Amino acid sequence: VVYRIKWKTCEADYIGKTVRILQYRVNEHKNPKLNSAIQKHVLENKNHVIDFDNIEILDRATSDYQLKMKEKLHIESKNTVLN
Repeated sequence: VVYRIKWKTCEADYIGKTVRILQYRVNEHKNPKLNSAIQKHVLENKNHVIDFDNIEILDRATSDYQLKMKEKLHIESKNTVLN
């Protein structure tokens, strides 16, 4: 799936893709030990709150290549802050 994570307290958003179960990938985003765009934003903006309860599925595909292309198109069309 291609998904979007938003923040409750700012206009930042992040679009990503995974071929795995989405919740596994979300749990990785929650891990402060991982060096990700989401965690970098959290470190730089201590009072910002990620809205992990309302992750939006933007698209689906049957292959990783298709997911990469769809992710790229969504990132370009939405002008995301963190991608």
